[in-house]
Amino acid sequence: MALAAQKSRVIGTILLSTFSPVALGLVVGVIGALALAPHIANLLVGVSPRDPFTFVVLPLVMLAATVIASLIPASRATRVEPVVALKYE
Repeated sequence: MALAAQKSRVIGTILLSTFSPVALGLVVGVIGALALAPHIANLLVGVSPRDPFTFVVLPLVMLAATVIASLIPASRATRVEPVVALKYE
């Protein structure tokens, strides 16, 4: 904001910086879970090793939680006066 950035640009930058590692972690986690699912099939009761709910809906819920959790500091960042932010840097 101190360098004349628009509020939407600041929010987008913060969302992207939090979304990227979470998305990478979810991709690695889902691939790992799919690879290991047959090995733990006997431990699962009432759920198939490749349950679509687990591999589709739950990652989407985690991504939604990430966006919601990062919107809070992003909105705060847009309300801080640029001069005050530069003083503390």
